[in-house]
Amino acid sequence: MKRGLSILVLLLSLLLFGCGQREEIPEEVFLNGEYYFDCLDKVVRLKDGRYSETIEIPSIEGTRPINPSIELEGYITGDVNGDGLEDEVAVVSTNCGGTAVFVSLQVLLKRGERFAYTAQKLLGDRVDVRSIGIRGEKIFVDMITHDEDDPMCCPTLRVKRWFIYSERGIEEIKAP
Repeated sequence: MKRGLSILVLLLSLLLFGCGQREEIPEEVFLNGEYYFDCLDKVVRLKDGRYSETIEIPSIEGTRPINPSIELEGYITGDVNGDGLEDEVAVVSTNCGGTAVFVSLQVLLKRGERFAYTAQKLLGDRVDVRSIGIRGEKIFVDMITHDEDDPMCCPTLRVKRWFIYSERGIEEIKAP
């Protein structure tokens, strides 16, 4: 009986946690990583999960300063491209100086000792991402987005969206 229970516990552990040893990556690697900042059309290094830069933009009076910013909202690691390495899937929010807060999914593939930005997919303006996960090589996002009658401030529609990463980027797929 004890042996049967031990085997059951082992099988459940393998099912839940996988057969291999997951690499323990310090949180600082992600909080101070490099992410694509669409407002500036470049990859920037975050400091403690944030980056902001003052830039001058044209205005009626000549130019005016704005402070676009990017923030790491969350991340998860797992193999999204089938190479056996722990990649990063991140949720980032960007503000380009107006009222919009664009939330995107970014894939950063493991390249040697670092994670390299590879692709981005816009999830929406002012959406609320509740959770992200990786199942197999598929990425899922549980989020609250805008229903057709919702004001921009207040999304109410809960959706689950599924994605895969390929050489073409991040593509949305039907739920498995």
